[in-house]
Amino acid sequence: MYYYIFIIFLITIIYFLTDYFYKKKKKYYKYEYEESISNDESNIITNDNIKLFDKLIIDIRKNEYSIQNTKLNKYIYTTTCHLIKCIYKHFFNDNYFDIQNIPYYNELIDRYTFLYNYMNENNITKINNIKVFHISKHNNCVEYILRNTNSNEIGTILHFDSHPDTNCVSNQKKLLTNIKNNGPKINNKLKHKYHKHVNDIGCVLVPLMIPYEKNNGIIWIKPNWVFYSSGLTKAYINMDKKECNIYGNHSLFMKPNKCEKKIDVDFHIKQINDKKYILENTTNNFILNIDLDYFVTYGENKYAQWGNTHIDPVSDGRVYVDEHYVLKNELLYNYNNYKINREMEMIRNRVDNFIELLIYLKENGKLPSIIILCDSTQLNFSNYKYDYTDNNDNFEGFHEFTPKYFTYWLHNVLMNALNDIYI
Repeated sequence: MYYYIFIIFLITIIYFLTDYFYKKKKKYYKYEYEESISNDESNIITNDNIKLFDKLIIDIRKNEYSIQNTKLNKYIYTTTCHLIKCIYKHFFNDNYFDIQNIPYYNELIDRYTFLYNYMNENNITKINNIKVFHISKHNNCVEYILRNTNSNEIGTILHFDSHPDTNCVSNQKKLLTNIKNNGPKINNKLKHKYHKHVNDIGCVLVPLMIPYEKNNGIIWIKPNWVFYSSGLTKAYINMDKKECNIYGNHSLFMKPNKCEKKIDVDFHIKQINDKKYILENTTNNFILNIDLDYFVTYGENKYAQWGNTHIDPVSDGRVYVDEHYVLKNELLYNYNNYKINREMEMIRNRVDNFIELLIYLKENGKLPSIIILCDSTQLNFSNYKYDYTDNNDNFEGFHEFTPKYFTYWLHNVLMNALNDIYI
């Protein structure tokens, strides 16, 4: 009996000492990155009665669902955005994550995602001359990059992601080129064709290369938990078959074979601490392609002997919480709150390293022309695709990579940081 008590006591001491030294070395850039994007200090919400917040969320849902056959306008956008930020400030008080608020954290990203189309089409979050696009599924970034890179050359793609996103695409060069040449404004018919053609969440980097006469390569910046070997691969995309795949002498790609028509691509796989290498191989006006699951992701245990741990790895320090069960036990509730807030500190450190790299590139004259912020999380009952797609190809009830309850917070943190870096 005493032996087990001693072991538990010893483990507890080691755990808290580890946490103490971990916290001492953290360097967070600025905690204000975690404040609301808005600087509006309006006291629209002063009552802490939870029923008020429930009513606000219901009102936001009503606005969203009622707009099915109308255009989202500036008033609805501004009002909805403001209410979302007010709710966020209340439920994420003092940058502390509370498990009992998970339903509200989840609701925030569902409602915020509805605003993405309006934000994207009207360049609401543009930073100086840098266009910023917000998306839910990563393959949807292809449309925005093509529409806003109309020359015959595309800059280096800096791809921050837990996944390579090199899935094949059907050979539709004419369609992709048409989207590129039509520029920022394209009609719904062309959008429908695009979404029917590029409807795989892992189909990102291959279609981005196809419509350009010259590309400047891809740098996949992978997190520590991804096991693919680093280095440069002289890869190519075949253009002589019905499907376009990427080939190269790396386990990530298909094995090279005879190809009559192809697009050559320098594919670099690096980690964020390889700053000098990244700088030397990045063009100015690069594409900053950020998937939030670079910072935290669901996946399979890297030590598992089954499944696709290469393809779908889990982030280090991932905490799994049954938010309903732990609320029945105060000890479990407090312990799990502690664990999940410690994981958030790990995520903040990853954001710090990300910020340091972007500042380093900026100081050396390298700026992005386009920024993509992709959530890669599950959506429930969001109406955000109301204006151009009505099929099931883009159903987003699956594929939760970024934990949903972290998504609005992390999206907000990154947007604030990007504004600070590039303003």
